Amino acid sequence: MLAIINNNIWYPTIGDPTFMGWLTVVAYLLTSVLAIISAIKVDKNNPDKQEYRTNQFIWWLIALILLFLGINKQLDLQSWLTVTGKNLAIKEGWYESRRIIQGIFIVTLSIFILAFMITITWLMKNNRSNARWGLIGLSFLSSFVIIRGASFHHVDKLISFAPVGIRFNWILELGGILAIAISAIQNIKPHN
Repeated sequence: MLAIINNNIWYPTIGDPTFMGWLTVVAYLLTSVLAIISAIKVDKNNPDKQEYRTNQFIWWLIALILLFLGINKQLDLQSWLTVTGKNLAIKEGWYESRRIIQGIFIVTLSIFILAFMITITWLMKNNRSNARWGLIGLSFLSSFVIIRGASFHHVDKLISFAPVGIRFNWILELGGILAIAISAIQNIKPHN
């Protein structure tokens, strides 16, 4: 179920009012809170001040990304982007070439996410924190975002694939959130 699109106009509504939709939103928001707590609890006594700042930065960044994705889960902002792009393409006269623009968008999004993940991994190369699992979770979520973006090209069948009643997109999305939550909890609990 998507936000209401009527006469090529997007209206915000609850994007996925199913149990799994709400479960995913709650998971995003709770894990965002865990990431905030983790950012606050980063070991201030770490003798390596650069590692301390990097850990804090990464946890705050993860918290913001999760908060945005949780809000987006129900507002379905990608539908707004699709409708806005379609209306612009029709108005500007390049609607017939939209597949090329969609392809450029997907490639650009993929490059941006890949560059982001490489940069974060590089920042974490000598880091001893539990944020690595958070980065693995973020990689899962990035994969999900790319696949969702590619659904402009009818990849919805792939992410809706559910051979035993468990959809592939649930595995990617909730698996990523779970990895981040586990990492945050490990970071929050007292170290002996």
